[in-house]
Amino acid sequence: MQQSSFTAHSLRTPLEETPEASEFLQKLIIPESRRRQFANELSYLGVGVSGIFPDLAHLAAGLVRECEFRKGTKLGNSPGK
Repeated sequence: MQQSSFTAHSLRTPLEETPEASEFLQKLIIPESRRRQFANELSYLGVGVSGIFPDLAHLAAGLVRECEFRKGTKLGNSPGK
């Protein structure tokens, strides 16, 4: 089952450097102290790490996080921590 979206671009310019970027991109800075709460809220809305980074390591991290959330325990570290 595919759980993410992919985009294809004909230009080699990063999206954030295109002239129209301000029309469709917005940068959010989440303070370290609020990241866990923000991640929980995104999870509640169905947005998980495996949907943002669709590789096997992040898919596994997403499954671990789901198990932790359901059991209320911490099972391990996820990639990027």
